[in-house]
Amino acid sequence: MKERALAVDLLRGLAIVGMVLSGYISRNPDLPAWLFHAQLPPPSFAFDPSVPGITWVDLVFPFFLFSMGAAFPFSIGRRLDRGAAAVQVAWTILRRGLLLAFFAIVLGNTNLWTLHEALQCPVAVSLLTLVVWGAFFAMFIRLRNRSERFNTLLTGCGIAALLLLLVLYRALGVDVNLHRSDIIILILANVVVAGSFLWWLTRRKPGLRMGLVALLVALKLSATVPGSWTAEVWNATFAPWLYHTEFLQYLCIVLPGSVAGELIARWLAHTGAATPAAAAQPSVTAAVPPHFVCSVTSTPAAAMPLPDGQAAPAETSVSADSAVRIARAGSAAAASAASLSAPEAAAVPSPADGKGTRPAAAPHDAEPLPVRFRLAGVLVLLLLAVNLWGLYVRALTANLLLTLLAGGAAAWLLRRPRTALQELLSALFATGLFWLLLGLVFEPLEGGIKKDPATVSYFFVTAGMASHVLLLATLLFESLHGRAGLLVRCGENPMIAYTAAGYVVVPLLFIEEQWGFSMPWIWGAGGCGAGIARGVVITLLAMLLTSAFTRRRLFWRT
Repeated sequence: MKERALAVDLLRGLAIVGMVLSGYISRNPDLPAWLFHAQLPPPSFAFDPSVPGITWVDLVFPFFLFSMGAAFPFSIGRRLDRGAAAVQVAWTILRRGLLLAFFAIVLGNTNLWTLHEALQCPVAVSLLTLVVWGAFFAMFIRLRNRSERFNTLLTGCGIAALLLLLVLYRALGVDVNLHRSDIIILILANVVVAGSFLWWLTRRKPGLRMGLVALLVALKLSATVPGSWTAEVWNATFAPWLYHTEFLQYLCIVLPGSVAGELIARWLAHTGAATPAAAAQPSVTAAVPPHFVCSVTSTPAAAMPLPDGQAAPAETSVSADSAVRIARAGSAAAASAASLSAPEAAAVPSPADGKGTRPAAAPHDAEPLPVRFRLAGVLVLLLLAVNLWGLYVRALTANLLLTLLAGGAAAWLLRRPRTALQELLSALFATGLFWLLLGLVFEPLEGGIKKDPATVSYFFVTAGMASHVLLLATLLFESLHGRAGLLVRCGENPMIAYTAAGYVVVPLLFIEEQWGFSMPWIWGAGGCGAGIARGVVITLLAMLLTSAFTRRRLFWRT
């Protein structure tokens, strides 16, 4: 587990758990609309792209994307700081994207409900679904006590097994084809490749990275002009089942996430060390030679959505930059925060007692966190609640005024940070407020904020909210000396968490029902309470299963 980057794991876990929960709450027409996507309201649950607004369900995917961007300085930065060849790093990025794309296609074709429609035999459907999950396990697991050659062979066996299973599914009547895929994972496959290369390209040029975000926004807005060259570019695809240029619009969330990741990585490099070399680092504002490298101990950082290297602790290095600054307020936040590049969090083995993973005590700032920073955290929580309420009920003027009021008060409380932790909190707040206000400015465009079709306002509002969730998570772990909980463990093992419900929990419940224990709520039967309980029970069981694997350091990764 990562020591002082537990906040990124928590954000990732929150996103994964939110996806599972929202997917398993029954579509009961009597349930309130805020339990579902804003564009899929009850009672009909018919997609209506004209409905503006967002609910908590519309936050889970962008939080997932933001945490993926926040992991770039760790997953890619670690390889670069180790001196990995450019060809090797490029192949790692492409390999990850290809495996994710294959994962998306298999998920789309082996869905339990799809097979149930074709086979109409719950036990057989459940057993086959469990076999598919076992093949996923072989494809993605990396056993620490085995050689790289063995793990590569295991990956190949998993891929071969999945291909054979797709043939079997087709023989059983499932319409297996390349165009049927899990759209969430397919989008991630596209943006993880593009985002990784863009972060690599702009690792030392964060201003250029923010310029690319502006370019994407301009391309998206101008592509609405019929017959324009921008529309041609925006709608371009060389393989419709694999890639659409339009998918790259989500980089407007991923790249801001990378800025937050760099802030956290720089903080880790400054305060997370237990070694003499790290303890001897100059202060945050001191000038450091650009290529100075020192050793730091922490725990391995997971990439999002597919953690890379998290299950295999190793010694890495940290690159410190000269002229480091923290963004402190308003419109200058993104530019100032972007001036930070990404030092690398190193890895330290966690205690291996065979019963689980428990992080060692994280080093904390010598000076206790002032009460005003905790009060600022309360205001940030209020900001999140206000924007969810205001954008959903369309109280736009009240939402903007309350955002300015709470944001201004929080900025005043976070002024003049004195320690590295305080500077991190101030910077996460400032960048988050900048993206949030930018999103609110764009809100009137494109018919109001929407997840689908995604609007520019949606990208920046959710990026700002994700940055503020990172702030709150950091406050939680630093103030309460928090340890890893279920959310963090799910965040460390996101692919298992993503598949556990549909490929393990529900199939096992189906089998249990065939043994005489009636559970009609699995099929969505019952009232409002049963509909919500269905989502909560299945999600909790998936979390517990994921936590069990994480405790035993069994991680899926590409």
